[in-house]
Amino acid sequence: MIVKYSQGFETTSILCLAGWVLLIPQIICSTTTCRPPDFPVGGSYEPKREEYDVGQTVTFVCYLRFRMYDENLSSLKDRDVTCQSNGKWSEETPFCDTPTKFIKMLTDSKALKSAMLDGDSETCSPTRNNTEEILQFSLDRASVLYAAVVCWKKGNKMINVTFSSDFVTVSADSDSCILISPSKEFANVKTEIISLQISSKTNSSIFLCEIQVFTKSDKWCLHPPENSIPNGQLEVSRNQAALHCGKGFREKEGRQAYAICENNTWSYQDLQCVEGEPQKDHNILACPPPDFPEGGRYEPLQAEYDVGQAVTYYCNNMRPMFDENLVFLYEDRVVTCQSNGKWSEGTPFCDTPTELKNPITSSKELESTVQDHNVLTCFPTLNDTEEILRFSLNPGAAVYFAMLCWRESDKTIQVNFAQWFPTFNANSDGCEISFPSKEFVNVKTENITVQISSNKKSSIFLCDIQVFTKSDEWCEYPPENSVPNGQLAVNRSQAVLICNAGFKEKEGRRVYATCKNNAWSYQSLQCVESKTGKDKILGCPPPDFPEGGRYKPEKAKYVVGQTIAYSCVGERSFVSDKWIIFGQYMVVACELSGKWSKVTPFCDNPIKLQHPTGDAAIDGSMDTCLYINEKEISTAFFLDYETYIYYGILCFREGRATVTVTILNYSQQTYHVEADEWCERIPEKSAPNGQLEVGRSQAVLYCNDGFKEKDDRQVYATCENNTWSYQSLQCIEVTPQKDHNILAIALGSVFVIVIIILIGLTIFLIRTKKITGVFAIYKRGNRNNNSSLPISGGCSTTDLSQIETTTV
Repeated sequence: MIVKYSQGFETTSILCLAGWVLLIPQIICSTTTCRPPDFPVGGSYEPKREEYDVGQTVTFVCYLRFRMYDENLSSLKDRDVTCQSNGKWSEETPFCDTPTKFIKMLTDSKALKSAMLDGDSETCSPTRNNTEEILQFSLDRASVLYAAVVCWKKGNKMINVTFSSDFVTVSADSDSCILISPSKEFANVKTEIISLQISSKTNSSIFLCEIQVFTKSDKWCLHPPENSIPNGQLEVSRNQAALHCGKGFREKEGRQAYAICENNTWSYQDLQCVEGEPQKDHNILACPPPDFPEGGRYEPLQAEYDVGQAVTYYCNNMRPMFDENLVFLYEDRVVTCQSNGKWSEGTPFCDTPTELKNPITSSKELESTVQDHNVLTCFPTLNDTEEILRFSLNPGAAVYFAMLCWRESDKTIQVNFAQWFPTFNANSDGCEISFPSKEFVNVKTENITVQISSNKKSSIFLCDIQVFTKSDEWCEYPPENSVPNGQLAVNRSQAVLICNAGFKEKEGRRVYATCKNNAWSYQSLQCVESKTGKDKILGCPPPDFPEGGRYKPEKAKYVVGQTIAYSCVGERSFVSDKWIIFGQYMVVACELSGKWSKVTPFCDNPIKLQHPTGDAAIDGSMDTCLYINEKEISTAFFLDYETYIYYGILCFREGRATVTVTILNYSQQTYHVEADEWCERIPEKSAPNGQLEVGRSQAVLYCNDGFKEKDDRQVYATCENNTWSYQSLQCIEVTPQKDHNILAIALGSVFVIVIIILIGLTIFLIRTKKITGVFAIYKRGNRNNNSSLPISGGCSTTDLSQIETTTV
């Protein structure tokens, strides 16, 4: 074959052209990029781009408290997927699953219960120091378990984990977290109880840290759905997939639910991404501030939150926290901002105990200590084999949660409400909680009985009893918030709207939802932009503060949920309403009522003690100590004067001994003292626009900026016989007055400045102006001769004549 080619082409050019012709089909049929991958609910991927080149890799990660599993239920730390030449990713989208919640844990140790259920593998608590212990965890309903995680720290123990009829035994001889999966024959068997049996051949304990279980639900799929929508991205969970249209596109009819899982099969909706304005939720990179429980708060406080960022809910004043299923949350709740602009879990509730009435006890003091909601105030029962305490509820209500606190004793305590009989073994200090079984969860009761019994004569210190009841106007789930630019403060019976900074409720209303018959009834409220910026904001005024103490941050106004931290100066200790708060600071929160969650604390000074051996044990320093080497020794400390002691602190270094501090035959750990003019509680404040500096014997009023005390007084209250005596003080607004002396001084200053300016200007003009003429006036003589002028300074008439003739 003869190939003829025209002049101007070379052989290499022909070969290149032929090569390109042969590659045309491959170029047409192949893709050089991948669109953004689908991603899991509770997770994300990096890096984020509008498109990816072939060979480029993205990494899937799960947020806090989520664990990653693939389509085969294998646990993953993270997953890398690669863009392929066919425009698809190399592997399927993983799932970020959340652990199933326990409704109950059976153990005698509250610390162990807290450590294992807080979701943190770094917080641990020891088991009993014996050969065997069994811990049981209950699910709210029977479910198929597909994975369990147990974490511990080193110990010489064997751990047997049992669920349904399946069990796994592991050796806990080193720090570890182990992932357990059921064997094939139990892969689809439902269970309601998970047991941990801890055993050892030696008498030793082990530190348990965490347990998590993952269960299947009835609406649950193993594989993620297929995405057949151009210009769209899926956010997938086990039971549904939401569509997010790409930039410059929107879903045709504004829908989002693309697929729903039923019986392990995806059911698809006919959704389309068409050109137009992007969906409002496209590229949502932040969540608004979450709703929060009345009587609680969350941290950190921000105007918005990035996807993946977490906030933690807390309840004020040690209130218990419950979720929407009436499950008691042993630890604070953590929720995470998701890519759809919503939070990963609902708002919890901070419930308050129901008031107990008409107590029948053997002692008025016992009655007061068990009803003051203070676990530090306790009182002994009768020193015999049985005692019964009775309380009543008015009206009758269904009890869903109860808590009882005591000090160590050889006693058994049984609490009776309705036909529900929880029994507690009070053989160690503790607070125990109890839930009614399902058949009694809605049974109303009017009487509560606490029966204390023992096999031998002994007393028990009872400290606190709290019961939590449902009311008729009571909802289990928090309401839905559909108001842009607003947060809800929720309790069981109503939700109050709090508009964000720069916004106000259109008509000045607050109640957004009320509960009736366990259903929310909503009001049509709106948060509109505030034009003046001076609208009233729900919040708290600056708090009172203790003498010898301070608080931070200092502001003119605090929003609901914001916290401040009190601190005491020097060696002072916190004492608040008979509560002793150890540590560097005490945190209080602004509540919906416009008041602070705790009363203002006192900052008290320890009394100075005397000791014959020197100051090592009484100098207020942990670095200097009094060393005792004898087998048994008594040492005495003295006060300068006789007084009352109400609390104290004893500090010591490592040693092996029993230390007993005795004051008038009453064992204590104490050195604080009371003065004669001394009040236990802070005074009530009724002076608006002012703050109190509170001490034990008096309270001083400080008016806010722009205000002054009407009669220039300061002492607001004084203490006499443990009772506050008040003065009628007022903070009134300061009105500016004309001061004539200041006005005269100001006018005089202006006049002097003007004179100085004029003098300076005159000098400046004289120095810079050119001379235009010199004139001499003289008188002729009788003989037509010039008369001589008086001469001074060595100037003659000749000089003057020269000046005259040369002047222009």
